[in-house]
Amino acid sequence: MALHKITKKSLKGSMLVQFKYVEREGTWTHASSSNSFLTIDGKQILMTPQFPDSIMETSCQFSIGDSTGAQNHTDTFLTRLMCNGSEEYLQQDMTGLTPYGTAFIHTGGRNDRVSPTRRVGHVTNVRTSVAFTHAYIPRTTNQITFEVQVRCTADRDFQVKDFFMICKEIGIPEDRVKSGSVNTDVP
Repeated sequence: MALHKITKKSLKGSMLVQFKYVEREGTWTHASSSNSFLTIDGKQILMTPQFPDSIMETSCQFSIGDSTGAQNHTDTFLTRLMCNGSEEYLQQDMTGLTPYGTAFIHTGGRNDRVSPTRRVGHVTNVRTSVAFTHAYIPRTTNQITFEVQVRCTADRDFQVKDFFMICKEIGIPEDRVKSGSVNTDVP
């Protein structure tokens, strides 16, 4: 049996090591009997980092909206990125019918000196576009499960449309990794 010399290569810049994605075209309905988080259509990405000091960058986009046709409610939606069952990122207070927001029609607005609070109609089934990109250094080569979860602050049915999530492993040189924080380690 021949012996093979194994050499470790160091990176001299950022390099895309691997990527995976999941998507859910069309509409997925969160039929809620409680206001608990639920993974969008059960979709997950399983990534095994090749290098412990790589940056794992996850991007996600979809739209979310009420499917009940209720008017004048102040319920909001939340979404979060889960990594191995732990909350890694949270977005909250999406939509909701708040005064002078984009969720209903009114005349004049705050600067209308004649009728600043007169409303001429209500908007129902308002949809909100959601998008985020989150990056971190895992410090391990163990498999990571990524999933995006959503919920409403009330017991309400709502819809998620055109869900797309991609996860990339980006290799970086070891001399550029300091504390492991992509927020504070600026080159």
